Amino acid sequence: METIESRRLKLLDDFSDDHGLIIPIIYRGFKYLNPYIKDTRRTYYDFSGYIPGKDGENALSTHSTYAPKIKEIAEYVYDRYSMLNELWDMSEKCRDFELPSENDAKSWLDSVCVSDAKRPFPGRQENQT
Repeated sequence: METIESRRLKLLDDFSDDHGLIIPIIYRGFKYLNPYIKDTRRTYYDFSGYIPGKDGENALSTHSTYAPKIKEIAEYVYDRYSMLNELWDMSEKCRDFELPSENDAKSWLDSVCVSDAKRPFPGRQENQT
């Protein structure tokens, strides 16, 4: 995805406002977010404080904190898509793209993930097995 992103950002030239095209949305485990993401100019959103309610209560789409963030993300994605669509025929140029192999993906994950920290299953205390 970063390879595609770098190619597309080059097309945007002066329009690339350094926010990138990959938008991590953290739902749980913000404290485990890799510094690779935190320390780059990557824009990410922390939704880890959101707690869904019962029977649609506290719905994400109407939540006072998160609904505006969702709208902001959607507008940003649409604006970037519109700019790229004017500059480049994405359907034609992306035909030669292939996803990385499983080994390449694992290698990349090993390079950016905090592997020495034991991450508990969400909702469980760390010392439970």
